[in-house]
Parts: sequence; C-alpha cells; structure tokens
Amino acid sequence: MHLKFPFSVVGGVLTFPTSERVKVSKKYPTGWRSTEHLIQRAVKRLVRAGGRQTEGDAPHLLEAIGVLVYDPDTAQIHPTMPEAETGLRWESFVQNLARAHEGRFEGQDDATRAAIAEAAIEAGETPDDPEPGETAT
Repeated sequence: MHLKFPFSVVGGVLTFPTSERVKVSKKYPTGWRSTEHLIQRAVKRLVRAGGRQTEGDAPHLLEAIGVLVYDPDTAQIHPTMPEAETGLRWESFVQNLARAHEGRFEGQDDATRAAIAEAAIEAGETPDDPEPGETAT
C-alpha cells in the first residue's frame, strides 16, 4: 500500500482465539487446546512490524497494529493479552493510528496539500476533493 500511496496511514488488526478445536484424545479430553503460547510468539513478531512514523519510513511497516485476543466460548476480549506494554492492545492501536494520521495530515499548509494532489495526479489517481477555499486542479 505504501509503495503506491506513501502518505497513506495503514493499520491492521489481527484476531486470535485463546483456544482451538482439536481431535478429542487423552491429551485433549475436551477437544480444545490453548493457543496462548502461539499468541505470545505472534505478538513478539508483530511488535517489530509496526512503527512507521513518516511517509519516508520503510513501506513494509504499518503505522499501527492491533491484536484482539478473545475467548471463543464467551466471545469476550482477553483482559491481559497482549500485554499493554507491547502497544498492540486495541486502545494502543487506535491511539497510534490517530497519532499517525494527525502527524501526517493535520496542519498541512496549502503547498503540502498541493504536492499530495500533484503526486496523486502523476500516479494516475484522482486527488481528494479540495479543501474549502481551494480550487481543484
């Protein structure tokens, strides 16, 4: 996405159940197996995939990543997974995405908006509608 639209603000949300169905056996008499160890491994990797701060940063990074861990029996979000300090909980995801958008687009001057519109036209895209007081090019 960022290769074609470097100014875009992109976030992703992944959902993980805390358990999965398996074949009933002596090891899994209920037919359910915990996935928490897999979630912890995924969280460690996902922490490294976020963190794109500016449009000049690596295009494979995302501005924000969220992880929702839920109990499939109760449909409740897990209260402590992922841990808050990972920055992957829903609340952090929303804050990070909003912060990235604000940093990228708030307070833009006319020259910046014009440059973004010009880049869109050069890419064969239709630029966003002009802001009040601006004229379309």
